[in-house]
Amino acid sequence: MDVLPVQVKKIIASSLIIIFYKATILSAHPWGGLVIDRDGNIFFTFISPMTSEQHFACVWQINDELELVKALEAKASPSDIILSRTPERIIYGAERSNSGADFQAQLWKINDTGTELIIPPTTDRDLFYIQAFAGTDLGIIYFAKDERLFQRSTDGKVSPVAENHQFNRIDDLAWSPKA
Repeated sequence: MDVLPVQVKKIIASSLIIIFYKATILSAHPWGGLVIDRDGNIFFTFISPMTSEQHFACVWQINDELELVKALEAKASPSDIILSRTPERIIYGAERSNSGADFQAQLWKINDTGTELIIPPTTDRDLFYIQAFAGTDLGIIYFAKDERLFQRSTDGKVSPVAENHQFNRIDDLAWSPKA
């Protein structure tokens, strides 16, 4: 697959903004992002066509024919998917479904050939919390919870980063581990 030139990416991203702005009826996904992988594939989050009160978050890909292809759809409603990209342009999608006692989170690796489940659905916020997260090229995941920063190794072990320190408002920030 040819990598899209930067100018083409800018045109596509600008076109998306214009399409979203000009739409007469449109529900924007509150979280998410727009990311481009190392092969020039463009992925972004948006709600799947809404039916009744259902809210299924989706990750969409713009294919080589400039058509929208659903790359990942949340399995429950309500849901959010937050995208993150590593320095080597590996894309992670964190899915948050339901709320209250039914809350669950999971993490996917996304590419143009499909998805790979990295963290299976969990209701344990100490294992993975998606309010703010980032991944590394080696598959280590960092996440923030209760103003603290945690590292999750590839074997699933979670440990605090700067154990006795709180990071004021880190739960609400966008951040990334050092490349």
